[in-house]
Amino acid sequence: MTHELQYSPEEADRYRALLNALDAGFCVIEIVLVAASRPVDYRFIEVNPAFAANTGFEAEAGRTVRELVPNIEESWIDIYGDVALTGESMRVDNHAAALGNRWFEVYAFPRDASGSLGPLGQEPEQSCDR
Repeated sequence: MTHELQYSPEEADRYRALLNALDAGFCVIEIVLVAASRPVDYRFIEVNPAFAANTGFEAEAGRTVRELVPNIEESWIDIYGDVALTGESMRVDNHAAALGNRWFEVYAFPRDASGSLGPLGQEPEQSCDR
């Protein structure tokens, strides 16, 4: 699924200000599919400054998660793939051993009909046994 974000200059400025003000990590991603229905990766389209602080890695627009974190758990791709393919939002607590053995609270929602989505998440404030 490929999609290019297009905004008027005024919309882009408002969007960028909101994105940069969030303390939660936020990105816009597109799902990479095989055979038009099986998610195998996702590509970062946009990333806010809090993303690296929350996840522990720098995501670059245009790069895929498998390029940046080759051993990322398949569950992340499955979750985001389900959101993109069904068009239904999902709230999850999920583990990421590949990102320093951390847990994340994530709300993933479809951004538009193109299949791109916007996960919003952060590491929980308090550690808890899982």
